[in-house]
Amino acid sequence: MHNELWKSGMDWASKLEGSYIPQIPLRRYEANGEAYPTINEARFYVAPHGSDWIIQRHIIREYGKVLEGPDPKTLIDPVLPDEIRKAVTGILNEWWFPMLEDPSWLRDHDSHYHSYAILTMCRALHALEYGTIVSKPIAAKWAQEKLGGKWIQVIQDALDQRIDAGHFELFDDAMELIKITKELAS
Repeated sequence: MHNELWKSGMDWASKLEGSYIPQIPLRRYEANGEAYPTINEARFYVAPHGSDWIIQRHIIREYGKVLEGPDPKTLIDPVLPDEIRKAVTGILNEWWFPMLEDPSWLRDHDSHYHSYAILTMCRALHALEYGTIVSKPIAAKWAQEKLGGKWIQVIQDALDQRIDAGHFELFDDAMELIKITKELAS
C-alpha cells in the first residue's frame, strides 16, 4: 500500500508521516515503549517513538479530524503544557541545535527545508512560551510580532515558499533563527 502511494506521484505522497500503534499505548507516551511500524519520507520501518510523539499525540488529540471511529480525546490523555515544553526542548537539543556546529544537513537540502526550519523555530518558540502546539501559520504570525524587524519579512518569505508562492534563499536566515531560538530557550 505504501509503495503504491509513494509511486503515485501525488503531491505530498512522499511526505506522509505516521505510525501504526495499538490503542492502549496510544493513550500516553512511554519513553521506553515498544517499537512500532512507522512511515516517514517514503520509508517504512519499525522504530520506538521518540519524544516528538508527545507533540504528535497532543496534535492528534486536540486538532485531529475524525474520518471514522472515536474522538481522539477518548483515546489519548491530555498532554500537559510542561510535557510539551520538555518535548520541544528535547527536539531542539537533539536535532536543531547541533546544526549550529554542523549545518551540512540543512545546507544540503533545498530551500523548502530552510523555510521548514524557520517555521519550525517559530512554532518551537511559541510552544516554549505557551505550552501548546499551534499551526505553523499561527506560530509564524506570533513570531513576526514577537521578533519584529527583519524577521517579519523573513518569516513571510518562509510562509510563501511553503506554499510555492515564491523562491527565497533562506539558509543563512534559518541558521540565524536556530541560533536565536537557542538563546531564547536557555
